[in-house]
Amino acid sequence: MIVGDIGGQIEMQLNPEINITYVLDTSGSMGGDRLDILKEAVTDLNNELLDLVNQGASVHITVVEFNYYSDTGILGSFDLTNSTIDDLNDEVDDLEAGGWTSYTEALFQTQDAINAAPSDPDFNTVLFISDGNPA
Repeated sequence: MIVGDIGGQIEMQLNPEINITYVLDTSGSMGGDRLDILKEAVTDLNNELLDLVNQGASVHITVVEFNYYSDTGILGSFDLTNSTIDDLNDEVDDLEAGGWTSYTEALFQTQDAINAAPSDPDFNTVLFISDGNPA
């Protein structure tokens, strides 16, 4: 169930359809503790979202990685369930830092991911996670 304040009114939606795109910075400046913190935060969020799934929500997550290297981009798309949570968290845990911060292509791929998501979700958002260091 999602509860929100829409213009002074409380709107409750049972079994919402949620689409989230993670855009994750894996440039060299994210090495060490920063990348560990990113991984922990995203994994914790995934586990919280799984609680929503177990209450009837439909959650679709796309993971986009960015740095300077050309092999970055959409790492995977997951319809979150009890059987896919480990694959999603493994994808996040396998992230490695390297290269420069170059998010342009990642943003184009994020738009593609949004366009490919389930049509007209109740909640559609992008989480852009970066240290903001263009090095």
